[in-house]
Amino acid sequence: MVRNLCCISLCLLCLMLIGVQTTDAAGRLQIPKLTAEPSPVIPGDVVAPLTSRIWDVRCQPSYRVNSTLDPIPNPLGEDFLSVAEALSVLQAAAQAWSDIPTAYIDLTIDGTVANPGSTGLDFKNEITFRTGSRFAGSFTRRNSSLDFEVISHVIHTTVAGDFFAPAGLDADGDGDPDIVAGIETCADTDGDGDIEYPEGAYLGATIIDSDLDFSSGVDFEADPSDHQGYRFTADSSAADDDPLSIDLYALAITTLGQALTLAHSPINQRGPFDGHSATLYTKFDTGDGAAELSRRIIDIEAATTLSYAFPEGTAETGPAALQEGDVAFDEVFGLIKGTVHHGELDQPLAGANVFAVNAFTGRVVNTALSADVVFSQDPVANTGTVVSAEFNILNGNYTLPVPAGLYYVGVEPIDDEPTTPESYNRTVVTGWLLEQNNFSEEFYNGRFEKAYERRPNAKKLIFVRAGQTVEGIDIITNKTEEVAHFGTLDSYSTGPEGSRFVAVHISADDFSAADLNGRSVLHGAEFLTSVNRRSSVPVFNAAYFATGTVNSDGTATINLRRPLERRIGFAGQEDDFSPWYFRHPLGVANRVRNGIGNGSIQDLFLVLQLPANSNRDSSPRFGIDGGVDDNDVAIFGRSYYSSNGRAFIQDTDHNYMFKLVLGERR
Repeated sequence: MVRNLCCISLCLLCLMLIGVQTTDAAGRLQIPKLTAEPSPVIPGDVVAPLTSRIWDVRCQPSYRVNSTLDPIPNPLGEDFLSVAEALSVLQAAAQAWSDIPTAYIDLTIDGTVANPGSTGLDFKNEITFRTGSRFAGSFTRRNSSLDFEVISHVIHTTVAGDFFAPAGLDADGDGDPDIVAGIETCADTDGDGDIEYPEGAYLGATIIDSDLDFSSGVDFEADPSDHQGYRFTADSSAADDDPLSIDLYALAITTLGQALTLAHSPINQRGPFDGHSATLYTKFDTGDGAAELSRRIIDIEAATTLSYAFPEGTAETGPAALQEGDVAFDEVFGLIKGTVHHGELDQPLAGANVFAVNAFTGRVVNTALSADVVFSQDPVANTGTVVSAEFNILNGNYTLPVPAGLYYVGVEPIDDEPTTPESYNRTVVTGWLLEQNNFSEEFYNGRFEKAYERRPNAKKLIFVRAGQTVEGIDIITNKTEEVAHFGTLDSYSTGPEGSRFVAVHISADDFSAADLNGRSVLHGAEFLTSVNRRSSVPVFNAAYFATGTVNSDGTATINLRRPLERRIGFAGQEDDFSPWYFRHPLGVANRVRNGIGNGSIQDLFLVLQLPANSNRDSSPRFGIDGGVDDNDVAIFGRSYYSSNGRAFIQDTDHNYMFKLVLGERR
């Protein structure tokens, strides 16, 4: 498999190239860094390791707001938000990032700039509400609405390889030198509005220009029906449930985090009882004012990731040296390190989401992405090629910084639920192109960690002290078989009108076909679940794995009184496959196997019980395939619903997205 990835960063300068280096880019925006090493797989290419984008320590990020649209356009009515008010909101959000005591980055927004055109490489870091063609062209770094399209966008221009910048260099071709001698930090030395950089050496992936675009609907060159823009509100009391209105401070927090090189977070639900998404999650529920306001807070994941990228107390002088109010990184945080290996493919795994869960609260504290990755890069066309796991994935390493505490560590794939791999970074996309994101969520369980596990939810407690690195937390994903009868997601549903139970039929032949060598264990089930209001958690009354029969008239009878497994109060995940781990994975597998063998079990069913009288906003929903023209797969006739749990009626229009997961046992 060979796939090309376009690199949007510009190779602006002649390069002084060095050998391959890799950096831990978990949770960071990335770029292939050009080297002088010839590619062993494509003649004319060079080896390019994925490297985190960086702000040079001499050049702390500083932006100005475009003043040429004043007031800010409001696509929903009369314009009301002045540039001065927007500037104040953006400055407050920037200060919140700068105030993190364990990170040395200093983000500022210094006034305004008048630019009636598009943003671009001009050594002026700009925040604009005038969005043009560049808005639609990024590989990542978009922030979107769940209901509509892109809300904001970050465009970094970076140096593609290590480089010595001589004084007098005019990198943007405007006749004005961008590199000057005799200065130690970036500054507008000639007072013409653009930033001059000090003469000296710069690492590949260094940002030299950065622009942030917010979609007001003005000068947007895409289809206006898809990108009509948003109303931006400045006061928290103005946050509402209109999907085309968004709290500017909340959006600024996320967008400025990306400006600081932080990638999107895969966390759209912080815990089993907290439906709010992470600060840096890729999508906003603009139809839920409470969900918007929750994004005003820089959460522990974002603060930890920024602190790891720009750690305080790691230098004797300069920004990283401790000053009044600063706290050294290693006085607060420790590191969890290990590898992730794909048990089925027997390969190091790229782009797996490794997450740390607080052992007391159950909340996800931080995440990391696995693997160091290289591309075969065309240095002229500036495109990277994904060839094979053997070439592109150097290892399955991950580093997970966490505050001192007790944790469980888990791993899950980044696939199309809750959002696409392209929303994160190139490491994730590499694993996706190599078809590695086809494994089930599980936890690290110490010496029992292997590709053949009875209990993928078994957890080993990990104690991390401040300043300590806990190594060897190596995860091997389970080899599994799934019984799944559905195609791609078409919508979410609360079930046909009047239904309280929804079920999927699994035949005896289905189970036997998936029963690896007659020795499988039943890990459990996965249900694609969601909720209308994303600040809520999708909670079902119960989940069942039960026996039953499909009747001659097409209905089904399911034994819910004596199920094989049952979970009361099943809390799902938002827009994702929610795992339900069985309590007795070996015992229930043997019971099913024996029952099929002696004829006492004819059919099996996975069932969700929906809550009664719940309101529309908090009602849990489940994923369905079908109900559309030209569905991608057939309607298999495996889905059923019931108002009372006794008589189940076949749904002939949809496939419910439930699956049974079996694990190999050795």
